[in-house]
Amino acid sequence: YERNTSPTIDQIASESVVFLDTYATSPHTPRSIPPMFFSQYASRMMWAGAQYNYPRVRPETLGLFEVLQERGWKNIGMASHFYFSERQGIRQGFDVWDNEGAGTIAESNDDIAAPRIWEKLQPVISELGREQREKGEEAQPFSFFVHLFEPHARWIAHKDFDFGKGETVRERHINAYDSE
Repeated sequence: YERNTSPTIDQIASESVVFLDTYATSPHTPRSIPPMFFSQYASRMMWAGAQYNYPRVRPETLGLFEVLQERGWKNIGMASHFYFSERQGIRQGFDVWDNEGAGTIAESNDDIAAPRIWEKLQPVISELGREQREKGEEAQPFSFFVHLFEPHARWIAHKDFDFGKGETVRERHINAYDSE
């Protein structure tokens, strides 16, 4: 992308394997995230309340994180959004799930959760890194799922990424999204 909207992500990507093309199994987030956790297409998921906007995953659905957990992995999830409530059924296989501060969908639209999540996430990452350095191959393997809602919510301008107002509605939307 021609604009410098994600310098930290770009730095991580320069040292990582990057997939240039990704596809969602559904155009609707509540039916796209569970398939990532349960390795199934949305059309094959076992839903409770499939007719609703936010269906729940049935507990008998075997998830990726349950399989990892059975093999000794420590699975950690961090978010701050109503969708990740325990009721939704997508926490299966997680040893730790922190969804503190989650509000309603309306509250989430104005929430800036990333700093709050990062504050809790950073010491956990540091501790896991220390354990990896000290124990090497003997350290417990782990996975992390971190969800930041901000790009979905009402776009909030950030002074470090100010792309101006724009002259058309389209430009204003692009600039606001890029700032977020």
